[in-house]
Amino acid sequence: MCSDRWGGRWFAALGARFDDHSRAGHTVSPKLALGGYLLPFGSGAVSSAKVFANLGRGIKNPAFDELFGSAYADGNPRLQPERARTADVGAELTFAAQRYSARGAYFDNRY
Repeated sequence: MCSDRWGGRWFAALGARFDDHSRAGHTVSPKLALGGYLLPFGSGAVSSAKVFANLGRGIKNPAFDELFGSAYADGNPRLQPERARTADVGAELTFAAQRYSARGAYFDNRY
């Protein structure tokens, strides 16, 4: 989503993943990405400054051998799907006419 007022410097993306598992049922995992350029591309000492954030949820259903076993491990048919919530926020700077960059981010993952 860009606006002329902000010079097309901001963006947003929304997505989702749909899982249909025979044992665990249906699950929708949403994702959201937001960000923008505080300082658009230029040729100065600090060439650009970007901020970003990503939020999402996910699921991992048990594999066949986790449920029913294999030659190396016993199975557990009572296993439930693993669920996750993830978030990251950060910033990226470019320097010397975009020849160098530095990026920092904070991650928070909950399983």
